[in-house]
Amino acid sequence: MQIDWFTFGAQIVNFLILIGLLKRFLYGPILEAMDAREARITSRLEEARTKRDEAEAEKEKYQSLQEDLDEARQEALDKAETEAQERRQELLHEARKEVTHLEREWREALERERESFLRELSERAVAETIAVARRALRDLADADLEEQAVEVFLQRLRTLDDDQRGALAEALQTGDGTPVVHSAFELTDPHKTQIREQLNEQIGAISDLSFDSDADVGFGVELRIGERKVAWSLNSYLDALKARVRERLDAELRKAPPEGAEDPVGPPGSTNEES
Repeated sequence: MQIDWFTFGAQIVNFLILIGLLKRFLYGPILEAMDAREARITSRLEEARTKRDEAEAEKEKYQSLQEDLDEARQEALDKAETEAQERRQELLHEARKEVTHLEREWREALERERESFLRELSERAVAETIAVARRALRDLADADLEEQAVEVFLQRLRTLDDDQRGALAEALQTGDGTPVVHSAFELTDPHKTQIREQLNEQIGAISDLSFDSDADVGFGVELRIGERKVAWSLNSYLDALKARVRERLDAELRKAPPEGAEDPVGPPGSTNEES
């Protein structure tokens, strides 16, 4: 077979021209479009990676903030719970103190009522006993008993000590009050004379001495000059009995106070009168 080199060369030239034309007008733009598309894809991928990194950073930031928020919330809850517990304990403590205070006041009031009732009961019993004794002695009184009462009063005047005489003389000199001899019965003239003479001997002459009968004195005789007194009467014994009963009652009340009572009741004040 004979080869037509002209035709063969023309075909080669045509092929090369075709390749050149394809490269110039087809493959070149396609490659450029592919390169541009690849660049765009690469750019978008880079942008996506950047956004992903930013999203990861935001996510980490959000998680950190969320953790801080959770921690702060837990701390706030713990603090609130602690404060609530402390406040609850304070309120319970205050409530217990208030209940204890009210209970103590109630017990003290109950103790005062008890002491008042026992003292009043005792005083009433003693008063009734004394009243009965006074009525009995008044009913039994006669001249011999009155004579004996005056004699005992005179003996009381004879045995005055220096302090008693000085106090009576001072009361007489300062004009504290009018000297009066009280008796439960009417004194006879001899009795009045004996009393006046004994007073003159003990504290000096008394010009304005008066005598008075007073059933409240009790069975006996007493001398009063102002606030000073010298006496012998049933009242003095009965008053002493009443004082002893009251002291004994107070001692019993102080000995065994009820549970919850703190301060025992002190003894009643004593009088400054001289018997």
